[in-house]
Amino acid sequence: MAGSTAGWSGLKRTINASHISTADRQACCGLNHNNWPLLILPGKQTFLAPAISISGLLVILILGLLLAFPVRALPLAERHEASGLNSHFSFDGNSFAAYLSHTRQVISTARLDLNDNNREAIINANLPFELLPPEHCPKPSTAKRFQRGILLIHGLTDSPYWLRHLGKRLQQNCFYVLTILLPGNGTRPGDLLDVSWQDWVKAMDFGTALLKNTVEQMWLGGYSTGATLALFQASRQPDIRGLLLFSPGLRLSTKAAWAHWRQWFGRLWRPALWWQVQPDDDPYKYESFPINGAVQLYRLIQQLQTTLQQPPSLPILIAASEDDISVDSRATIELFKQWPHPRKKLLWFSREMQPQKGPLQIIDSRATDQASGHPVLSSSHISLLMPDSDPHYGTGGNYAFCSHYFNEQPLAWQQCKKRRENLLAETTPYFLSQGIVRRLTYNPFFEGMMREVTAFIQTQDGTRPGIQP
Repeated sequence: MAGSTAGWSGLKRTINASHISTADRQACCGLNHNNWPLLILPGKQTFLAPAISISGLLVILILGLLLAFPVRALPLAERHEASGLNSHFSFDGNSFAAYLSHTRQVISTARLDLNDNNREAIINANLPFELLPPEHCPKPSTAKRFQRGILLIHGLTDSPYWLRHLGKRLQQNCFYVLTILLPGNGTRPGDLLDVSWQDWVKAMDFGTALLKNTVEQMWLGGYSTGATLALFQASRQPDIRGLLLFSPGLRLSTKAAWAHWRQWFGRLWRPALWWQVQPDDDPYKYESFPINGAVQLYRLIQQLQTTLQQPPSLPILIAASEDDISVDSRATIELFKQWPHPRKKLLWFSREMQPQKGPLQIIDSRATDQASGHPVLSSSHISLLMPDSDPHYGTGGNYAFCSHYFNEQPLAWQQCKKRRENLLAETTPYFLSQGIVRRLTYNPFFEGMMREVTAFIQTQDGTRPGIQP
């Protein structure tokens, strides 16, 4: 793994560079409610907005929201309607086998892309899973089944497929691995229209209860929104032994804070409920994205900020990409600096290298795509948990992430889909100005990252990992 590390002063210089967080570069002008807007009419005196009629203010608000969140041209389809099966956590059992059976039925009924050739593969990839530790692993000293285990939580619009590779490595290191399917995900994009962050917490509570009944030592791990949920749970449950977080969602752009107003308008015009309407060709992750997804994550983050006023003191490892269009990665730096436990580590994937220092490790995210020979110029929010060998998202995989071109640049979208891109990176304005960009969906340094994860786990409890990655 190529990489070196830096102190906080060097890191601040990196953050202040021209490729600062895309969340800030793309943040759209939210209203300043402390100052009334001015209205200027031809031949008339400038006057204050309180003189505008209520209907006029509504028109201005609607136009502003449509400019901030433009409605996409692709028409809505059946998949953009809720199935009625997966917007809330409805399982009331207490066994993983029953939960798995229930979830299988929900996925098989709600999805609209299943046929005789792909049915089992798509269902199984979106299903929650559990992995048992190898026989040679240390045995529990109590009546619990296993010594240690971890609940892994996937991200928004994603599925448990995104946790498979991480789960297998943790299994090799003597973890019992358990996953869940967050309500609204894994079926159809429309199921996110009515979901709430409380539904996600209910699913997580169920998974945590199962884990507590099974293992002596509980860990939590999460990716993106799943990392946000894991932090939230750790702040509520004192018997968590450690946290593994990847691309945590800790701060969103200004647009997300105002998105709930467009939801109100969406009651009158359904397309306004959608941030992106896409073909949804990826069976393991939605391409279409409803406004409500961002609204619920924003509200979850607000709750987390309250609970983290006194952060739990437990070991934590975080891996994050400096280049990230999904969340503001600077919030990860802030959390890490304030984390109270001395055993903490941050793997920071960056394009700027600094001297090594302390628990912060900067990893050079630049590489070469082995299938195309094209340069990899940065990591991305979605790339960290996928090795380059993944048959779907890896180098030479059967899926190319090109959604950023679909609505505005159809020719570039076609070129990207045909793997005729100029580079692979996060889709920041800086990289998009350099040519056709395929969003990076795998981690060229996955093996090295997992070696760091293994070493971190080993230092926490003194036990030998089962198999080195």
